[in-house]
Amino acid sequence: MAFNDVKIETFFVHDDGHFFPNNNHLPVIVYRQVFDAKSVSASSWEQLFKQNNFGNSWRDGIFSYHHYHSTAHEALGCYGGRAQVRLGGYNEQVRKDIELTAGDCILIPAGVAHK
Repeated sequence: MAFNDVKIETFFVHDDGHFFPNNNHLPVIVYRQVFDAKSVSASSWEQLFKQNNFGNSWRDGIFSYHHYHSTAHEALGCYGGRAQVRLGGYNEQVRKDIELTAGDCILIPAGVAHK
């Protein structure tokens, strides 16, 4: 499994003041091009997540409605195509849209709304 030179983006998603707590203490972390887009596979991500103690892997999309996990962090790896992820909920002043492409990964801390 070969890794690329990874570009890392971090940012906070603050409380939206309404529905979602989000997380003022832990940042969202986006890793760009962890794997080469031409050679990445679902099993590449599953192996990497397992090696880093992220369990309960599945292959599917992200829910189409805003939700959050109160006690669990979530790692998502894109193994094909593109994914648009909205973080933070409904509030336009808080939310952030992120586009992932094959080879990208996002770590979403507990409390951060996403869809």
